[in-house]
Amino acid sequence: MPSAMILDIASDYPTIVPRYPELRDKVAIVTGSGRGIGQGIAVRLAREGMRVVITGRTAQEVETTAQALRQAGAQAWPIPADLSRDEGMEALVAGTLSAFGTVDLLVNNAAMLQREHVFDVTVALLEAHLATNIRSPYLLSHRCAQIMRDHGH
Repeated sequence: MPSAMILDIASDYPTIVPRYPELRDKVAIVTGSGRGIGQGIAVRLAREGMRVVITGRTAQEVETTAQALRQAGAQAWPIPADLSRDEGMEALVAGTLSAFGTVDLLVNNAAMLQREHVFDVTVALLEAHLATNIRSPYLLSHRCAQIMRDHGH
């Protein structure tokens, strides 16, 4: 298994007991789901029967996670995207709508965690943190809420 995966999806997926039947066939976007905590969230939601969009900055991790989920029987769609950029957010939303037609759940998991001593933080680093950790979750939430509202949620 690739080192980016926190789970052995092929063997762990079947052991997860679905608990929320109301999630079946709904569509979830999980940001930062190519690895780590986001990957675990995506696996859990997929096991509940959700159609899951796997996204992150690293195309290889996104593709690997989506492929492993599909091989386990889940519906997973990979969309690599840099969410600190407007183009990345738009590609994520447009790709999700193209693949599944709607969004029912957004998990804002992606985060930039680069740390520096306070006197070493540059304006560029500050702006990157703000774009990834504050601006992107807000704008994605707003856009997905519009889609959900337009679909009667």
